[in-house]
Amino acid sequence: MKPYLLSLLLLTPAILFSQDYNFEVVKTGNKYSLEVLNSAFLNAKFCGRINPSVSYTIKFDDGAEVKILSARESIISEKSECVREMDLDESSYTWSISGNGTLLKLHSVKPSKSHE
Repeated sequence: MKPYLLSLLLLTPAILFSQDYNFEVVKTGNKYSLEVLNSAFLNAKFCGRINPSVSYTIKFDDGAEVKILSARESIISEKSECVREMDLDESSYTWSISGNGTLLKLHSVKPSKSHE
């Protein structure tokens, strides 16, 4: 009974946060705890990253996954200024969380040839 109750208490914040803030922690990894993920998303400015009709999953460098709910799946109106004009998929990027709890979207950069 105790392990079940503890699991329920740990999952409840993720469910509550996701309803109010348009995200749902799908899976934790080996580096960021549920609390760290929730805190990072609660403090993030995700205006402009919400799709009108299709959700997408953000993947972290430790294997964690967070689903960004679409406007249709959440409490945000599709006409809100925070909703994009069209659905975009950002699942191909890898994300990280800095030491101060800021979300970081990692980009691959190819070195440029030097101009002589």
